[in-house]
Amino acid sequence: MSFPAWTIVVASLVLFQLEEPPIARQPAIRMLSYNIRYGTAQDGENRWEKRREWLIESIRSQQPDVLGLQEALAFQRDEIRDGLEGYRSIGVGREGGDRGELSAILVNAARLEIEESGTFWLSESPEEVGSQGWDAALPRICTWAALRDRLDGQRFVVLNTHFDHRGSQARTESAQLIARWSQRFADRPRVLMGDLNAGEGSEPLKALRAAGWRDAFRVRHPGERLSGTFTGFRARFDGGKIDYVLCDDRWEVRSAWIDRTQRDGRTPSDHCAVGADLIPSEAVPLLPVLAGDFQHLTGNPDLGEWTRPGQEVVDHGLWRAANGRWQLWACIRGTALGRVLHRWEGSSLKGAFEPRGIAMRARSELGESIEDWGGQEWIQAPFAFRTETGWSMLYGGHRSETGECQICLATSKDGIAFTRHADARGYSRVFLGPGEARDPMVIRVGDQYFCYFTGHDPGAPAPCKIYCRTSSDLVNWSRPVAVAWGGSAGEGNWSAECPFVVERDGAYTLFRTSSYRPPLTHVYRSVDPLDFGLDMDDKKIGTIAVAAPEIVRLGDDWFITSVHDLEGGIQIAPLEWRPEKEVPESPVFFERFDVIWDFEDGTLQGWEARGEAFARQPTYTEGSQVRGQLVAPSGHWYVGGYEDRTSPADPANRTVGDAPVGELVSPLFELPAGRLAFRIGGGQDRERLYLALELAESGEEVLRATGAGDNRLRRVAWDVSPWARQLARLRLVDRSSEAWGHLNLDEIAIQH
Repeated sequence: MSFPAWTIVVASLVLFQLEEPPIARQPAIRMLSYNIRYGTAQDGENRWEKRREWLIESIRSQQPDVLGLQEALAFQRDEIRDGLEGYRSIGVGREGGDRGELSAILVNAARLEIEESGTFWLSESPEEVGSQGWDAALPRICTWAALRDRLDGQRFVVLNTHFDHRGSQARTESAQLIARWSQRFADRPRVLMGDLNAGEGSEPLKALRAAGWRDAFRVRHPGERLSGTFTGFRARFDGGKIDYVLCDDRWEVRSAWIDRTQRDGRTPSDHCAVGADLIPSEAVPLLPVLAGDFQHLTGNPDLGEWTRPGQEVVDHGLWRAANGRWQLWACIRGTALGRVLHRWEGSSLKGAFEPRGIAMRARSELGESIEDWGGQEWIQAPFAFRTETGWSMLYGGHRSETGECQICLATSKDGIAFTRHADARGYSRVFLGPGEARDPMVIRVGDQYFCYFTGHDPGAPAPCKIYCRTSSDLVNWSRPVAVAWGGSAGEGNWSAECPFVVERDGAYTLFRTSSYRPPLTHVYRSVDPLDFGLDMDDKKIGTIAVAAPEIVRLGDDWFITSVHDLEGGIQIAPLEWRPEKEVPESPVFFERFDVIWDFEDGTLQGWEARGEAFARQPTYTEGSQVRGQLVAPSGHWYVGGYEDRTSPADPANRTVGDAPVGELVSPLFELPAGRLAFRIGGGQDRERLYLALELAESGEEVLRATGAGDNRLRRVAWDVSPWARQLARLRLVDRSSEAWGHLNLDEIAIQH
């Protein structure tokens, strides 16, 4: 997925409100460098007090994890820090203390821990406060911070500086000094931010490149010509590039941008902010791998008079009770009663469990379904877990009197005997829907419970999704948020079954079943427990040959269950977590997306709009629906040809309609030896509404795609390997003014 201005979700640090779960955030660390123009300058209409709130809002909208300020005076640093909230500041003025200009670093304390920090002077005497170097007109400084990512423990170093505006020797010497100084942290990924007062081909930049620094913007946009960062407060971006986020080769650059925020032809500062989303390349995730053979925990139980041929053991829960014995409850379907919950008990995960009979049947007086699908009882998918007061169990009570299905609650003091919850009407449910809500499971994140479940709405464009609700008391739950659907796992009726989420090393792994026979579960990894990929596989790490798994940890040992032999019962196997490079023969496969364009900076990122169809793009939205229709963009921004919302401040649902026509043409880029993926929606007309891939040298159109007659952004992937390493461009064409005469586009990526 791409990188919208998302709320950070950190286990044990963030308390979520029940009314509205937070918006998702990607694992990348967001860097933002900004020369804000010193606050005592006599700039008339552009003086600090007239632009302060606008500038702070422009920073806030990008939600950087690390913010480097240049030309900041102490009062500006304080006002920005207070306006952002939750940030710690680092750095001193170039004359010591709070005196003079600071190259301050502001750090999002919820995401990052400051382990060390300091400032040195760009001179022959770096430790001497106020020292002035070489031919510099003024003392210059570099502020640094050694940081630790609370999400995964990664350590890295950030430096922030402002080179002299007059002394050419001072700029080159400063670059060389920083290159030498940063070697003390040679064992960590490093980032250098700042206004270098030097163009891309200058001697200071050559010195930094020779020392291994890369311009993050040029990594993502090597051919971009509109790259000016000094504006003089005018909305002109065709000048020189003198502001940078530089990184060494131990970072993966997920995205990079120049913030071209402007109003009425003016910018919030006389420089553009520049940003980049970076991931340490050494942050290798551990992947789940079957580490041994399956063995049976249970068989298909004998229910006496209610046993029927073909009955099956399906979704189940496994936990340890107060007496130390393992409890296993499972839904048995196809019995003479319908669906019931059966119980087994065992002393070890490595031996067979003993049957203990039917543990729970549906009860109509509690609102649970007993006359569904041909008069069947219907109760399913038990999941029990330890709480501060005992054990709680969520389970599916199936269809309610409203038509939507329900998730119900029971509690226990010993983890064996459970008592149903009763609401004001005496019903056991705690929430309904969306649609056929089923297969709940729960983890704890900070002070909140996160319940993941399947929601199945046959009338929806994508009927099957994994949802999450949050709660502090297991009774009152937030509204549902879709956290995974579509992608290579599909979007059919049974494509998002039996979710199970594991938190490990600051990241969350989702297991999502799409098939029982043959067994197939898709595995996703995210540092955000509310985002595992919406109709794309950017967080998918592979598949594993199990069905409806439960994952259990016992000390340092992990186990995974499966019901891939539905009529035979429940099986269990050891599970290990290994780096990708150590599991080449595992049943897990890997794929990766590198996003080229996602429009999440609120601009067209170098694309050229011709005509009127895309003149007011990209468009902004808060959620997955626009004008009551499912669009499901990857973040907040996308190209929506019918829409007219160029700012979050604009009214929602404002439109330009289908009448405008025109084209949107991408910058040139190199085709990979793989697939080019994108998401497209809108009208279906291959002759007048389409996205085309054109080869640069010949101008030949080699591939074309169109919408599907609705606004939803669907994933399309082209095999472009026949043209690998050739330069190409994308052309989005709208030549229709009829109904559905528009196109939507989002998230163009290279898929490996």
